Amino acid sequence: MDNRQSRRRQKKNRDSRYAHVMQQAQKCLKDGAMREAEIRFRNAIKADITAAEPHHMLAIMAYQAGRLEEAGNHIIEATMRADDDPAIHADCGAIMNMLGRPQESEAACRHVIDMDPDHIEAYNNLSVSLSLQDRYDEALEICDAALERRPEYVDTLVNKANLLVKMDDPVAGIEAFAAAITLAPENPVARVNLGAALRLVGELNAAEDQCRKGIALQSNYPEAHVGLGMVLATRGNFEGAITAFQEALKHRPGFGLAQLNLAAARYKTGDLKAAEATYRDIIAAHPKGAPAQTGLGVVLLADGHLETAREAFRAAVELDPSEGEAWLNLASALGSDMPLEDVAQMSELVANTRLSLEQRIAIRFALGEVADKRGEYDDAFAHFREANNDRQTAMMKLDKVYDPAAMDELAERIITIFQNTDAPADNANTSEQPVFVLGMPRAGTSLVAQIIASHPNAESRGEAASISSIVPDFPEDTRDRGVGSAGDRILALLASSALRVVDKTPFHFMHIGYILQNLPNAHIILCRRDNEDVALSCYFQNFLGEHPWANDLSNIRRFMAFHDRLVDHWRSLYADSILELHYETLIADAETECRRLINHIGLPWDDRCLSFHKARGPVLTASNWQVRQPLYDHSVGRARHYDAYLEPIRPRLDRT
Repeated sequence: MDNRQSRRRQKKNRDSRYAHVMQQAQKCLKDGAMREAEIRFRNAIKADITAAEPHHMLAIMAYQAGRLEEAGNHIIEATMRADDDPAIHADCGAIMNMLGRPQESEAACRHVIDMDPDHIEAYNNLSVSLSLQDRYDEALEICDAALERRPEYVDTLVNKANLLVKMDDPVAGIEAFAAAITLAPENPVARVNLGAALRLVGELNAAEDQCRKGIALQSNYPEAHVGLGMVLATRGNFEGAITAFQEALKHRPGFGLAQLNLAAARYKTGDLKAAEATYRDIIAAHPKGAPAQTGLGVVLLADGHLETAREAFRAAVELDPSEGEAWLNLASALGSDMPLEDVAQMSELVANTRLSLEQRIAIRFALGEVADKRGEYDDAFAHFREANNDRQTAMMKLDKVYDPAAMDELAERIITIFQNTDAPADNANTSEQPVFVLGMPRAGTSLVAQIIASHPNAESRGEAASISSIVPDFPEDTRDRGVGSAGDRILALLASSALRVVDKTPFHFMHIGYILQNLPNAHIILCRRDNEDVALSCYFQNFLGEHPWANDLSNIRRFMAFHDRLVDHWRSLYADSILELHYETLIADAETECRRLINHIGLPWDDRCLSFHKARGPVLTASNWQVRQPLYDHSVGRARHYDAYLEPIRPRLDRT
């Protein structure tokens, strides 16, 4: 027998052995014997090192088991052995997207489309890869091309809807999700993503319903649990959110989105150690991830570690220059000391059309902050005006538009409900523990809360009480229908063993009557500040996706009128229970005002209250840079630098 015959026989034997092993592997796979199937696919590779299919099958199995790196290695091996197989390259596109390698995914998908112009999965994965590269317009075109070929393809409808949400058009996205659900009502992905879009526009009941339906359809779907957690966090139910994020991580250990949201929720509960540990775990696993560095910086800042917070924010913008929140925190920390090269880089960034609207808004606010601190007031106002114009656009796309008439109706309804100082509600909690520091945002609530928290017998829980989640609609009679237990529920949210525990949610000024009806011995601190300074400070603050009234000076004026009307009403009813503190007076005579404050809440004087900036404990507000400093007066009368811009609203903003 010559060598050629020998080689032919050897190849025949290899082919036979390979086919036999592959047949065994496929049978194991069909029977659900996954471990045995994996062993046999690996044996098939040994039987024929040139074969693509066992690598392909091992890639799919690893992908389904969440072993993405392993899946990526096998699918690359498969593509190298089968350049002309559309199915293998299509799966390569999907896996590369999951690995965060969109350029490789794009190349694989385009290769598939070259081989098969009607390969619908390749179009869908290509649109995902383009989206991951922030090429949204191109991605949308690919979605439309796919839907022309197969209008009923649900995955592409969902993908298109997600793109519309990313392109700041959640209303159109909701319509696309609804179309997908009409075609496939049992599709959990469409349900959960619809929930996410509904959350953005403030439809929280509907959002929660869709997420829970997604979980009911597929209980091990981690994105469904993350979606539910984000809705609960938006409601202020951070403990529930933490449970949801932990459930997601049970089903997909190391799931980055779940970890990031878990860390943020832990931060919101005031558990800064747990939040910091979670962010550090994320950074250890993904050292190039900028959001985790930003989140870590926020936690360190809240805990008073200013220098290490700056380092984290700096690391974030170095990893991703478009990380707007990190830039804004750096600007707040450095002010006029912000390096010129940073300012130049931010200026270039806001001109970048591929920057998201949210990122652009944050960076514009950062530029305004730096210019203000440098005394460049016209430039500062120009930056803040552009930021607020963009923010107004974003809020309109979220269907969040300030309605002064609706706020007037709300004020009238609250005043009608609370006409007198009748006896407290049945089952009212008589604890003297809670202290509510409230008023207009930027009126000094964070400062006052920090002064109280510096007392050894007091603790601040930030904005933890979330009374709006307990009484969102102001029932006709808040003493009926079991609401008398609300005092217990509020105290449970505050959860502190200190003699005095502070909630400093500014907007609780709407709920003073409700608080005192259910917590009659609660201490109310009403913070006041010069109206023009408050209006300007609100206009200069990035409130993210909340408070549509803050985008426009005229609307700020209207909201302040709403505040003043309610406050005047509460003062007429509960004058003895409410202590007014004026920011300017506090700055001018700190000791007198601090003693008055501590006396009002029933604690003995402690000199540490005058050194509030040295106090440990979390500060979970936008003022956390400021309250870590001794009292300063350069914010008093800040509005005088912007007289010309305030002139149109001045008739309604008389100085207090």
